[in-house]
Amino acid sequence: KAREVIPPLRSQGVGDPGDRWALDVAGPLPLTSGGNRYVIAAVDYATRYSVVAAVPNHTAKDVANFIAEKLVFVFGPMWELTMDGAPELNGKVIDALVEVLQAKQLT
Repeated sequence: KAREVIPPLRSQGVGDPGDRWALDVAGPLPLTSGGNRYVIAAVDYATRYSVVAAVPNHTAKDVANFIAEKLVFVFGPMWELTMDGAPELNGKVIDALVEVLQAKQLT
């Protein structure tokens, strides 16, 4: 039986602050007094700075609003946005937002 050759891992540069963000959604969690059940979190690869917000629903619109209001409008447009492959994170709203920002969506 042939031995499987695994190539060595290669390091990706982190870039400048604000260039690359990782995003994920947690929940459903217990309902808060504000009516929120999910948490959206984003982490900047370069600085490890985190941005977190509670939202009532886990939809593409909620995630797109978070990206626009909490990331782009505060830190400027990003070059890369890494998300896990959840369908609501890869929907039409997210695709449109990524296109408008001229970013690269990595799943």
